[in-house]
Amino acid sequence: MDAAEKTCKLYGYKEVQTPVLEHISVFKRSLGDQTDVIGKELYSFLDKNSEEVVMRPEGTAGVTRAVVAANLHNQLPQKLYYQGPMFRHERPQKGRLRQFNQIGIEAFGYAHPSFDVECIAMGIRFLRKLGLGDKIKLKINSLGNQSTMQSYKSALCNYLKDYKEKLSIDSQRRLETNPLRILDSKCPDDQKILSNAPAMEEYLDTKSSDRFKQVLGGLDALSLPYIRDSGLVRGLDYYKDTVWEAVYDEGGSALGESQSTILAGGRYDGLLGAFGGPQDVPCIGWAAGVERLSMCISDSVLPEKVPNIPILIIPDEPAANSEADQNPAGKSRRVNPAVAHYATSVGELLRENGYHVFTHYPKCDLDGNHVALTKQLGKLQAGSLGVAILIGSEECLKKRLILRDLSARSQNVCGIDDLLDKLDQL
Repeated sequence: MDAAEKTCKLYGYKEVQTPVLEHISVFKRSLGDQTDVIGKELYSFLDKNSEEVVMRPEGTAGVTRAVVAANLHNQLPQKLYYQGPMFRHERPQKGRLRQFNQIGIEAFGYAHPSFDVECIAMGIRFLRKLGLGDKIKLKINSLGNQSTMQSYKSALCNYLKDYKEKLSIDSQRRLETNPLRILDSKCPDDQKILSNAPAMEEYLDTKSSDRFKQVLGGLDALSLPYIRDSGLVRGLDYYKDTVWEAVYDEGGSALGESQSTILAGGRYDGLLGAFGGPQDVPCIGWAAGVERLSMCISDSVLPEKVPNIPILIIPDEPAANSEADQNPAGKSRRVNPAVAHYATSVGELLRENGYHVFTHYPKCDLDGNHVALTKQLGKLQAGSLGVAILIGSEECLKKRLILRDLSARSQNVCGIDDLLDKLDQL
């Protein structure tokens, strides 16, 4: 969230907060009655006044309503960002949660195609701050305006009606309610049918086509690579013209099947009119799910270089003529607190660089006397771990440590500054 806030401030956005609970009309008038969100994903209930209230499923509609309620549409342009929990009644699975956190931006009063480019670049900059820049693909499309979208819907329906019985159950339903969503189907049989469907770009009018060319030209000027995807549609009815998605390139393993989109947005000119504002205000924005991003970050910013690294703390040798002379098992050996602190700092250094670390603090009896180290090493050597780190008073004093190869049962000493390089070589 810190990376998102810093990015928003770079571009001059101010934070806005909206209620978690909204009247259902806020979403029906903006998302569309036939969308999956309205049809089957809303958490709704009747309040004490018998009015239907919902837990917000997304941020754009609430922010747009708030802009009109606060009279901000008379103080354009506006750049706003939000963050907070959203709720959707979905089947929980990897990459999809019933409660999830979202960060998003909404800009009002910016019509120029170059602003589309700025919004896209802002989203990519945010993902790069998270270390995901080389892990994503930018997909982009133009839906055109309301008139061209309607023309394309008619052409698509005419094509698909001959294949209706071969479509998936979901796509058969969408053919009657929201045919553009069929383009987003993940069903292989649907995609095979769609391979010969009319192309959306063929139905763009001159204005929409020229606008899209300017957007693509702006991305080229910034050297932002993209993929034109004529099948890319967003699942909400308010989108027009430019739409885009940042897709995690390794989504199948990190996010689960069909959940690879980590940031998405588009233009929704005119949405203010649905809430009593002017009809002609240009609007654009994007949003990203925090939990999905976190699942990706664990694979990129904090890569697992070694699955697990145990750190064993070596107790101090007993002084001469101590009670240890009569205790060959060594139970009187004690741990110097400075050694324990040093071991903790080594563990934190490794975690910051993506290693999983668990520290074996000395096993002691009730008097604080240490149990033999050799038994702990024996258990580790019997396992599947490759390397262990041993730290005692001498290592603490000289800021070094012992790297032990558990399989070869050999070891060498290295300085703390060389530790990461040494581990990379293993």
